[in-house]
Amino acid sequence: MIQWAVWIWAIVYVGFTLLVLAVLRRKNGGGFSPSPTVSVVVAARNEAANIGRCIASLGAQDYDPGRYEVIVCDDRSTDGTGLILHDISASMPFLKVIRIDQTPAGVSPKKHALLSAISAATGEIILQTDADCIVPSGWISG
Repeated sequence: MIQWAVWIWAIVYVGFTLLVLAVLRRKNGGGFSPSPTVSVVVAARNEAANIGRCIASLGAQDYDPGRYEVIVCDDRSTDGTGLILHDISASMPFLKVIRIDQTPAGVSPKKHALLSAISAATGEIILQTDADCIVPSGWISG
């Protein structure tokens, strides 16, 4: 009698597990969901010495290239940062550049630049780094 009870519970357990997996598969569209889209925002002011290396490191990510974008907000730079960004963006389609010529009174310039970049973001996840940073290749996927 106990042996039959164990078999019945085993069948119920397997059936319930299969039911849960079927519901999860249906909810997930029948397969694995792609990685989320990511927007990386960078505020840059007078970063001509650093911005090229920063963008190069963001372009060398191990994340799916079609699933992320980089938005750099050039915040009133006077040192050629804008020209460098313009030149880089021609060969990097994932890069969007926003130029800010003036900041509203009473607003922190960097906060205004970051908010401008975030407003242009289309990703499900937003990451932020500084223009003088070089990120490792697994930064976005991490």
